[in-house]
Amino acid sequence: MNEFQLTGRINVALSHFAALGLAGILDEDGMGDAVTWWRDGSEPRAIVGSPYDDLEVGERVLAHARRHCEPDSWVQRVIGSGARAANGLFTARAKAPALTEWSEYAEKRAEARPTAVTTYLDEQMQIALGEPAWWRCDKKESRPDDGASRWEMKTRNRGEEFLVHRLAPLARFVADRTADTVVAGLAGALVDDEGGKNKPDSRTGTGLSRPGPVDSAVAWCALWGLHVAPTVQRPGSPAKVRSIGQSPGTWPRNRVQPRAAALPVYTEPVTARAFSEVFSSRYFDVACDWAGAGSPATISARRWLREHGVRGILQLPVWVSDNPSAPERQLHAGTLVPL
Repeated sequence: MNEFQLTGRINVALSHFAALGLAGILDEDGMGDAVTWWRDGSEPRAIVGSPYDDLEVGERVLAHARRHCEPDSWVQRVIGSGARAANGLFTARAKAPALTEWSEYAEKRAEARPTAVTTYLDEQMQIALGEPAWWRCDKKESRPDDGASRWEMKTRNRGEEFLVHRLAPLARFVADRTADTVVAGLAGALVDDEGGKNKPDSRTGTGLSRPGPVDSAVAWCALWGLHVAPTVQRPGSPAKVRSIGQSPGTWPRNRVQPRAAALPVYTEPVTARAFSEVFSSRYFDVACDWAGAGSPATISARRWLREHGVRGILQLPVWVSDNPSAPERQLHAGTLVPL
């Protein structure tokens, strides 16, 4: 197994998701060919292990980006008409369609999916991003954002959204590179933030880090790393009404804007699929109950995590701007809690 060391710090969510995304890209069919972990040391480093040498890693990331530049990729599919015109067909967080458009919109998604979603990674990424909450509305309008991932934090000002205004442009930036420059970006030898123009206030990190330049290859992998955080809809109250989307590792669960987040930390190899299973488990949820840290349930949950390879939990504070119409979310540097 070859080991690839990524740039990034252990207390920054972007670094964790970049490693998980790279592992997912190197193992698109979900067969377990790639693993990731944090190497102990004075400055822990994220490692991705796979059958591929450094140049092959760059080539596979490059091929992945180029495939998602193709018009038939789900990343590139847009809506042609209606309230959501020009938004991504598979975007969860975007302008609400008119009530009369929901049925046609759902049909277009269903028709496009068989040809647009072709790998295990594609499927998991779509599950992670969630779906527009057609079941949620108030007295005035639909609330599609209620069904979306809490980890997807693209700001929505000026009508922008995640697929059209972040993931699709990143695909083009990475696709225009060579395998060598992709490797250099992932390893930290190069920082070229084409979308953010390398400005100090760049949002290319998309909330997974504070504003600042992020290499496009790192950002591409980090955003695909969201595939380990499946978004589900659980029954609300009354039972016939489904609640807002639930994303693992974010709290509170009854709000669209979470105030805290957490990630499991491994120091031994783990596949992205195994990481996702532990991350989505009730045990991880209970283990992150900091108020009840001494309770039997929390102690038992943390023991279970240790038995499944987790060596720490990264606590992440969530900053939310005071913009009422398009609040911005950012994950600030976290605190590593050993288990």
